[in-house]
Amino acid sequence: MAESTIISSMVLEPPDQEDKKNSWDLFPWKDFPGYTQSQRCASTSSWIWQFGYDIEKSDDDTKRRWDCKVCVDSRRPNPHSAASSGTQHAEIHLWNDHKVGDPSGRRKPPSKAKEKTPSRNIAEMKLNTRDAREQQIANQIIGRFDRLVFQRLVVSWIINSNSSFRQSEDPYLRAAFEYLNPLVNTTEAHITHNTVRRRILQEYEENKAEIKRVLATAPGLLHIAFDDWRSNNRQALYGICCYFLNTLGQPGKLVLGLPELIDRHSRDNIATHVVEVLRSYGITHKVGYFTLDNTSNNDTAMEEIGKALGFEGKTRRLRCFGHILNLAVKALLFGHNFEAFEDNIQGNETLDAKAHELWRRDENKLEEKDWAIISLFNEVLQHFEHVLITLKGDGQQRKRKEGYIGAYGCLWDTLLGYEYLLDKMEVYKAAAHRYPDPEHFKVNINLCWKKIDKYYSRLDETPVYYAAIALHPAYRWGYFEDKNYTGLTTSRELSLEIENAASRSRRSGAYIGIPLTTSSMTTLLQAEDAASSSTHAVGDEYSAWFRDAHKSDQNILDPISYWYERREEYPRLSQMALDVLSVLPMSADVEGLFSTCCRMVRDDRARLDASTIGMTQTVRSWHCGGYIKSTEKLLEDVKVPGTDLLAEMSFAEAREATVGGSRVLYLYSVHAFPFPHPSILRAHS
Repeated sequence: MAESTIISSMVLEPPDQEDKKNSWDLFPWKDFPGYTQSQRCASTSSWIWQFGYDIEKSDDDTKRRWDCKVCVDSRRPNPHSAASSGTQHAEIHLWNDHKVGDPSGRRKPPSKAKEKTPSRNIAEMKLNTRDAREQQIANQIIGRFDRLVFQRLVVSWIINSNSSFRQSEDPYLRAAFEYLNPLVNTTEAHITHNTVRRRILQEYEENKAEIKRVLATAPGLLHIAFDDWRSNNRQALYGICCYFLNTLGQPGKLVLGLPELIDRHSRDNIATHVVEVLRSYGITHKVGYFTLDNTSNNDTAMEEIGKALGFEGKTRRLRCFGHILNLAVKALLFGHNFEAFEDNIQGNETLDAKAHELWRRDENKLEEKDWAIISLFNEVLQHFEHVLITLKGDGQQRKRKEGYIGAYGCLWDTLLGYEYLLDKMEVYKAAAHRYPDPEHFKVNINLCWKKIDKYYSRLDETPVYYAAIALHPAYRWGYFEDKNYTGLTTSRELSLEIENAASRSRRSGAYIGIPLTTSSMTTLLQAEDAASSSTHAVGDEYSAWFRDAHKSDQNILDPISYWYERREEYPRLSQMALDVLSVLPMSADVEGLFSTCCRMVRDDRARLDASTIGMTQTVRSWHCGGYIKSTEKLLEDVKVPGTDLLAEMSFAEAREATVGGSRVLYLYSVHAFPFPHPSILRAHS
């Protein structure tokens, strides 16, 4: 930017009437076509008119302008011009550019305006638009910038990073955007915090139809997990997540919503909100199983949900295995009534102070025996950690750090996890006499065993656990026969819920549920008391599949892919298996959702209301799951006809394409947003 001509107000005197009259001869009328001298010059009382020209539109005397006389007299090519409706802009210009103030001294000089990052434009890139190549580069830079796409990208960044909505107003961030692409400023593409919130609402409304379509086209049942959470600003929310297999047989998950619980957490209130959200997506006829924590109000809530949706609540309710592990570990470490123990040690400052003093005494220092006990409990807890890691996940196949491809969080591992821990507790209990403090250790191990066995014995309430084993090609029904299972006592009761769950898909002919048996699944599938033509069809499929066992099946780690590849061979049985095997044993994603909410609702964002929190986190999950048009897709949609010169230019060519020492903006993306084009990054690297 050219340096402004500085004229001190100490030496610049206001022109007298004769000078003012003669100065019109110097006015550059050619730059102001359609303007004449103002017909109301006599009414200009402000001091700024002593240093400016008063002109008006010849066909509209209400359009008056003030033009800086100092700029005109100094032959500046673009004299400053401002609307005459206010004097502030003229005063600021006179002071900042010419150091001219009110000669009378009645008005103090305006404070120097905050310096802005120089706004660059295509002209300042010094591109020679008479040259065809550089002209096309300039047109591509201009044409590829889409104001709305830029704003959507900024909103997406704020959503996915859990940043404050006011981050979009940060002057340094805005300066960076303008530096990368001056069109951000030229097109007024910057957004405010209010715009961010409106755009999030818009994203939610625009994309909910797509989410409905995704859920409607999912070929099987949709499984649900929900839990409650209270934010730092005392908002009570209920997070509701959905899990399913898409049309390619791949696990999918998304957040359906975070409704606010205004009243107390009663069973009716919880059930009402959950059912309302499910109905808003039109998926009540496709709901499968619910993975919930161990609180009693979830039991009663499931009863109400079952009544509303037409099934028996307790048979669709899975207990989050992570919460059960938590209870078992507390029993192991603290023994009986560990809740009372926690209540006593939490929030009691007096007790904390006394405990600290006791801890500091020499007689309470840990001795060698104490360290041996700690090491022993650490050894026991490693088994719990192993099971927790195995069952904590979303069931999606990923490359693990050990190098293999596998999934964590699979339902068929739940039964195995229970039995693994029960067996380990039996081993420790039998060998307690060999460990330090054997009596105490044996009691705590026994309490832990009882806690695990309590919930293990309740697996019969939800027979889907057994179905997951029976339909796994590596286990099949032989798993129960080999272990001489006595837990499956009444086949009809255990098969009823699986069949009821499947009946929701009978209208589309997807499958009929598979009854579970006390001895042989094949035999009972053909039993008359559970028979129908459709049931026989599934029974025949299972019989054929049971006989079609291969030795290599024992090595199968991904039964979902196994059944997806056999959809044509076993159409009903495969769909049944996919629905059962896609249930998750833990509600870890809901807990993860609340952790994300905590990062959003910080102490400095306490004014966020429940609807804003809920919509933002819901849209965020849609973004992360790829259900909303991705950033890459947004960029691909911005097309400019003609040869893409910027994409063709190498890094070296772009650097050399300069005029007058000013580098062509090779760092500008050939897309809508000013990030380097991949071809440039590759060449640079």
